[in-house]
Amino acid sequence: GEAQVLTRNAGYLAMSELGLFDEVAYYDPTLDDVSYTPVLAFVPRLPGDVANFRVITMRTGHSLTATSGHLVKLVDGRDLPIAALQPGDKLRTYDGVDVISSITTINTTGLYAPVTRAGTLFVDGVHVSSFGRDVGVTEQSVYLALLACAHSLVPTSLKLARHALGSRFLRDTYVQIKTAVGQMSAL
Repeated sequence: GEAQVLTRNAGYLAMSELGLFDEVAYYDPTLDDVSYTPVLAFVPRLPGDVANFRVITMRTGHSLTATSGHLVKLVDGRDLPIAALQPGDKLRTYDGVDVISSITTINTTGLYAPVTRAGTLFVDGVHVSSFGRDVGVTEQSVYLALLACAHSLVPTSLKLARHALGSRFLRDTYVQIKTAVGQMSAL
């Protein structure tokens, strides 16, 4: 939950502080530059879960910590799970292209996977996918398309409410709705 994400309006935020509709930095290949995209959902958002993570350290000092199934965008556009990365692989960072110098494994707490409209974002300065390996690419593409469509249909009043009430209020409301739906489906 401590991984840092650059947002348009709040600067750097820890992943655990990120809210729905916060705009986060990502690499836009059409502009060949950093741009911003809204967070549409979290799949998952499990702050108390302990998991096995890989720490990817880049030559310039950027360091990404993520689960081995999380997908990373290679410079050539391919998505690879972190477990398939090797020292020498090239990844995009805020600063351009960087090379992986080392990979280690740790256990730590907190699973966060913000889904963005663009399907990618920068986490700790490294360009990553919004998705993991557990869901097939076809399913992910459909899911992202549905989320992007739903987000574009969100009434202006909800966007205004975000500014008036704050993203934390909307995130808390989202968590309450998700919990209620989960309890109903368990019946």
